[in-house]
Amino acid sequence: MKELYIVRHGEAEHLLNGLGGGWVETPLTDLGRIQSRQAGIRLRELIRDNKFDIYSSDLSRAYETASIIGEILGRQPVVSPLIRGLSLGVAGAMQKEEADLVKNPITLPLFDWIPYQGAESLEMMQERVNCFMEELYKEDGDGIKILVLHGNSGVSVLYWWLDIGREILTKLTKPSFQLDPCSLTHVVKDKVGKPGIVKINDTSHIRKDRSPNRG
Repeated sequence: MKELYIVRHGEAEHLLNGLGGGWVETPLTDLGRIQSRQAGIRLRELIRDNKFDIYSSDLSRAYETASIIGEILGRQPVVSPLIRGLSLGVAGAMQKEEADLVKNPITLPLFDWIPYQGAESLEMMQERVNCFMEELYKEDGDGIKILVLHGNSGVSVLYWWLDIGREILTKLTKPSFQLDPCSLTHVVKDKVGKPGIVKINDTSHIRKDRSPNRG
């Protein structure tokens, strides 16, 4: 695997109504569907006649995005729960003010902190994303891979790609990268296998994006 596109899902309803999201199922908004089509058209221009595969988180907002993109590209997405975003447990269906009332005390390192009942830590998400990426890496062939997922699991893919491990991640107080709805992040490996980033959080194909930067 020498080339990868990371696509965050389009604008979803929880981004507008103030819910945490996490593993709670929320559909795309009309704007989110427009963003998804715009991302698909741009990917078609970038991929051209190259061999590719498309993968998606199994949560509805990611799968809907991937399906719209896949229809444009002529390819059905392969679904995996391993690239879901961070589980927020009981807080996923709560407003921020409600969630703050049930938040667990902060423990260090933040990478290991489980913020809510039934939630997972950033480390737990990173481990399952790593498992997905390791299996993907073992697949035969050098075709382009497209991953349609979530903001925080997309960042976890970048950490895996750049070989940023626990020693560094336990020192972070917040994610090092921002991924906006239907942004495209393009990463490659050079001739000697050194990983690099071509573009990150590219939204130049999105003509109208009023989404807030949440989950």
